[in-house]
Amino acid sequence: MKRYLFITIDTEEDNWGDNTVAPTLENIYRIPRLQELFDAYSAVPTYLINYPVATDKKSVEILRAINKGGGCEIGAHCHPWNTPPLEEEQTPRNSFMHNLPPDLIRKKMDTLQAAIQKNFGIQPACFRAGRWGFNQNVAAVLRAMNYRVDSSMTPFCEWDDYDGGPIFGLRHNEMFYLNENDYPGFTNKKKMETRPNDGDLLLEVPPTIGFLQPYFAVASTMRNIFKRKIFAPFRVLGILEKLRFMNYRWLSPENSFVEDMIKLSRIILGRGGRFLNMFFHSTSLIPGKSPFIRSERDVDEMLKKIETYLKFTADENINCVGLSKAEEMMS
Repeated sequence: MKRYLFITIDTEEDNWGDNTVAPTLENIYRIPRLQELFDAYSAVPTYLINYPVATDKKSVEILRAINKGGGCEIGAHCHPWNTPPLEEEQTPRNSFMHNLPPDLIRKKMDTLQAAIQKNFGIQPACFRAGRWGFNQNVAAVLRAMNYRVDSSMTPFCEWDDYDGGPIFGLRHNEMFYLNENDYPGFTNKKKMETRPNDGDLLLEVPPTIGFLQPYFAVASTMRNIFKRKIFAPFRVLGILEKLRFMNYRWLSPENSFVEDMIKLSRIILGRGGRFLNMFFHSTSLIPGKSPFIRSERDVDEMLKKIETYLKFTADENINCVGLSKAEEMMS
């Protein structure tokens, strides 16, 4: 059975969430160093670019050259607060795309897609919502615009601590087709099952999130219980972490040790998983531009993690391909 790695990178401006100044793109200018790592291991990342990136001349030149050479795939990533038209009130709740009216979601996506088509000469097939702001309204817009793959729904991870954050109720790391008329997770937390595609559904490829223990369902239930505020004074999650009884991890070089990334990957593959989805932000290429990276040493360490992880996938014969290739795995 063939196994695959997707590398999905939220490719965006330096000054995330700050509308008081014009966006800068210094992190994008560091992508060639990152791409050298991918090229060395024949890995094809997917750069999910947002509007400031898609309309910046130097950023476009860098990414278009990589894309034309076959070194990457270009997808879309929407930050509603800097994607025209800016008709909504600028509030924390409206920073989640799924909270906007469907017609405004469509307008913003039209703007983003037009910029990508104009400056890259491609029709993007893949998408990830900024701040994971995804629901059935966003999915319906994506399908109407001929997007085929989404990667916005986080397994074992909810965002209800934020004003208007999404609740997915996703309890697995499998790919599955989304029927926008039948969305479990937005009103309840029923498990979503993989279903056959009828030719007009969006394929969801979740970022890989799980536990370093094989009993994901039990660990997830325990985590949801003990992360409640009433347990905060007892630091139960910290105790369980130290005892190695429940270790929650993202397949991301930003906030996980590479040893844990490899262990999580082995667990998922050992359970019959066919794909892994490593994810991070382009802003982590510059110190202080993401909450995970504070110094140049941190940048170097993150790149070392990526290289070590790519060596692991190469040794395990796991092919790294563009995100749109996920469709072929479901046929």
